[in-house]
This record gives sequence, C-alpha cells and structure tokens, in this order.
Amino acid sequence: MGVNKQDYDIDRCIGCGSCVDACKHHATGVLSLNKNGKVDKDACCCVGCGECSLICPTGAWTRGTKKLYRVTLGGRTGKQNPRAGKLFLNWVTEDVILGMFSNWQKFSAWALDYKPEYLHGGHLIDRVGYKEFVKHIFEGVEFNPEAKMADDIFWAENEQRGNMHVMPLSEHKHAGPQEKK
Repeated sequence: MGVNKQDYDIDRCIGCGSCVDACKHHATGVLSLNKNGKVDKDACCCVGCGECSLICPTGAWTRGTKKLYRVTLGGRTGKQNPRAGKLFLNWVTEDVILGMFSNWQKFSAWALDYKPEYLHGGHLIDRVGYKEFVKHIFEGVEFNPEAKMADDIFWAENEQRGNMHVMPLSEHKHAGPQEKK
C-alpha cells in the first residue's frame, strides 16, 4: 500500500490545531499541540494518510515527494484457518519491495528443501520462523533511511478447529535442506 511522509514547516504553522483535530477524528491521533503552539508528531504510529496536509490552511503540512510503501505480511484466507496480515514494513521504497520479491523464489525453494511443492506464503513463514524468513528475504537488499521493519511478528489466530499444526512428530516438516537417510 502506498503511504506518504508528510513534511512539516514549523515556520508556516499558526497553531490553529486543524491538523490535530483531523488526525484525531480521521486517522491515528498522532498529532498534538505543544506548549509553544506548534505541532508535535508521534512518528511511530503515523500511517501517512495525509489528513494533516489536506486540512492545513497555511500549507505547513505538505505531502513529501518520495514514493513510499507499507507491506502487510502473512495474512491468509480460508474457511478453516484465516488470519489477518500484520504490519511488516513501513516507509520503504519500491527498490526494497522489488529486492524482497526478487528473493522470494530462492527463499521459497530453500524453505521447501528444493522440492516441487506448493505452500502458501504465510505457511512458509510459519514453517521457517519469522527471523529466518527475514534473513533470507532481505539478502542483498539495501534499506532506505526512513524504512522500518517489524522486529518480530506474533500471530493471533485460533487453530483449534483445523489443528493444522498438530500432527505426529514423524510428520513434521522442517525448513532448509534435509539430511539424506
């Protein structure tokens, strides 16, 4: 999903609070007026929606020109075990995303022990673990300075009905090349 970093010109700000109200009512509420009548932004939770830029009467908030993206990871559909994706990357450039995609086939082949098997991406990540996935998928990828990545992802799905991960130990599959027996 495309996102946009908003640029704030403190000298143009008149402290009217329009952006603070718009952010609180239409977005994440990360803006607040400080004691000097200027705007403070909690950058951790800004979603890059641009409500502040749309409402600012003086143009103190403007949309940045750099194309940035947010990536959600691991969601899957299905009747038995659906789950929502989690925020994985934020404020990344197209080059980061293309680099990640260019590593997907190599990662997928490694995770499946180079066997011709299909497994949904979310299941592949579950099989190898998030940290191992990140190590492989970003091999050789250079991040832009404002990029942020989830340190870890914890799924909150209910698998009791499907029992998809409950099986005899002899049937467990493991990531990476397997020892020959």
